[in-house]
Amino acid sequence: MSIHLNFYVYYYVLLRELLICDRIKLSLPEACLRDVVAIKSVDKNTLWLPIDQLTRTVDTLLANQKPGNVPVAMSVNQSMPRSRVYAGPAVRPEACGRW
Repeated sequence: MSIHLNFYVYYYVLLRELLICDRIKLSLPEACLRDVVAIKSVDKNTLWLPIDQLTRTVDTLLANQKPGNVPVAMSVNQSMPRSRVYAGPAVRPEACGRW
């Protein structure tokens, strides 16, 4: 009896995760959803992104966008432009006393 119960609990957990992931994807902006689908399509072994991977991916994608769904350079693997603000003299390793 416990084997059957474990079977149903396992698939209940999977179904719940799938429904939550679908609900999250329904609320995404179109550009973010396209990126999530592209990331998912790379992995042929799973039917959907697990909820922790989906939320980390969405968090990263949305954190690297300007208003209006414009990606910043970090999200497309380009280097960020350096600001020309003077931050003081550079610290040499021997000046720290560790070397």
